[in-house]
Amino acid sequence: MMKTHTTSVFGRYRKNAALMTLASILVLALILTLSVYGAQAATVDNSSQASLGLFQANDGCIDGYVFGVVNGGDYGLSGWDVHTQLQDGSGSVYDTTTDGNGYYKFDTLPPGVYKVWIDIPAGWVLYNGMTNPVENVNVASGACSTVLFKVQQGGTPTPGTPEPATRVDGYVYEEDCDGVHAYPGALLELWSSSLPDTLDSKLQDRNSDASGYFNFHILPADLADYFHLLLKVPSDMEVVNTIAPDAKAHVIAPDHIRFDFPTFESLSGNQFILRKKDLVCETPTPTPTATITPTATPFKLYLPIIMTRPPMCDVGFIYVNVWGQDYHIPLKTVPYVYTLGPLPWQYPTTFYLKEYTGNTKWTQYDPFWTKQVGGYDFTFPGGYAGQEFTLYVQTDCGLVAIMTNVDDPPPTPPPATTPNPQSGWVTLEEQNFDHTSLTNVERFGNPTWGVTACEASSDPNSIWPAARGSAAAEPCADNYPNNADSWFVAGPFNLSNATQAEVTFDYLLQTEKNKDWLGWYASDDNVNFVGIRESGNSNGWQSQTFDLQNYVGKSKVWFAFVFRSDSQNNDKGVFLDNLRIRKYVKPAMPRRHPRVMAPDSDSALLPDVIIRK
Repeated sequence: MMKTHTTSVFGRYRKNAALMTLASILVLALILTLSVYGAQAATVDNSSQASLGLFQANDGCIDGYVFGVVNGGDYGLSGWDVHTQLQDGSGSVYDTTTDGNGYYKFDTLPPGVYKVWIDIPAGWVLYNGMTNPVENVNVASGACSTVLFKVQQGGTPTPGTPEPATRVDGYVYEEDCDGVHAYPGALLELWSSSLPDTLDSKLQDRNSDASGYFNFHILPADLADYFHLLLKVPSDMEVVNTIAPDAKAHVIAPDHIRFDFPTFESLSGNQFILRKKDLVCETPTPTPTATITPTATPFKLYLPIIMTRPPMCDVGFIYVNVWGQDYHIPLKTVPYVYTLGPLPWQYPTTFYLKEYTGNTKWTQYDPFWTKQVGGYDFTFPGGYAGQEFTLYVQTDCGLVAIMTNVDDPPPTPPPATTPNPQSGWVTLEEQNFDHTSLTNVERFGNPTWGVTACEASSDPNSIWPAARGSAAAEPCADNYPNNADSWFVAGPFNLSNATQAEVTFDYLLQTEKNKDWLGWYASDDNVNFVGIRESGNSNGWQSQTFDLQNYVGKSKVWFAFVFRSDSQNNDKGVFLDNLRIRKYVKPAMPRRHPRVMAPDSDSALLPDVIIRK
């Protein structure tokens, strides 16, 4: 009836503009009357209102997080499906998914009472006291209600029950013309793999927060031999620096950090620094050049009468002198990476903190690993020419990374090169560990082999099986740890033209007899190692010869030291020095029986076969 009337009005006055305007007003009035009548006669479809975006000024929202609870901490879970609907079951079901930090949000919800629920994958359970769905969630006009979910992996959801977990965290920063700042919203992925150069399965996504911080909390079921941290670099950005300070971490590419053999631990301090590809600054990025030493800020007076001094990040700096050049690296611009001129290799180089009174931690990873907590100076004792040098300085102001290399200063002549002899003894590897670094070897285990000045057969240094890694101990001050599995592998060496080959070394042994062992082994596949193991007390430094006659004629041969301890009791450990691996090239020498020095009565020596993991 009304449709007919409306059509007749338009048809009757089509050519009269004034009457058309009046007709339009009448039509709108009729439509409004129908809308009011419909609202009184039937229930409004709230879901269609929300989908059409009507009445948005009066809409509300629901947001919150889905957390995984581990060791009493809440860690956002990404990629979880969340749903909501009016409590009475009417209207549409709204769906969303948590982001990289476990956050979700439903926008433009009509006011009402809702229920919210999540899909819980197999192997997960609700944490103590949580319900699914959460009911009676009141959504008011122009307001947002928050609903949190907490879950844990498997088992009975008992609060306070500790769960082992591995955490990978760090920061993403952006470098611009004004310095380095937090970069929020960066997408990062954590993958696991059984091989170092593959990506088997993605574990979690994370987005950096307002401070640039990201945090992955890996539950036990996801542990693998390798983790891979990947930064998804925006198309208009590039990575200008990547920092991976943990001993197990390796920077594979600017956007890729790999962690080897992770266990239940924290792999912290990782950083990515981004920069716009088209960034152009009127002045260059600050570099450490000689500057005037800042004037010390005078002490401040407080009540009660106490002389005190803040950390002074604004005036604090790192001072170092390299080849007569003074460098002053300010703390106020951290985090940052500075490049210095090459360090003198034969002299100690000391870094000093000036005008700063807060907490300090020094960590050096190249050319060897050492850590010092506290103190306002750090001395690099020296290294080989051409080695990289990396020092991290953690203060209350932030983290500074100092990178350079080690210089061989003139007039030191380069070492003379002597051609390999066509016959006679040829040295393949020789290390006395006197330059505080290990080269041409592979080390693994945590802790593992590292250089120490605690003991030596020939001064100043030797190596000890627990001096390096995040679980490192202090030689001579500490015993070796329980459950150690420390490997030192050299090679491969070519014995295809040899008629004889041997390994000689010095060792000092003091372990739990028949429980904790030092072994020396050879292998032609870098997997199966055959050799000798010894435990007990060597009663001082001894010399050992290990015959490689069984491997003569092979093109690839590896040699390994392996130290293993059981789960209880420990001792001083084992120190190794003066390692030499050599072969004899034609003319042929008579075949000799394998040589193994007889052990002291206080030690036990046995043949052994071991498989590299």
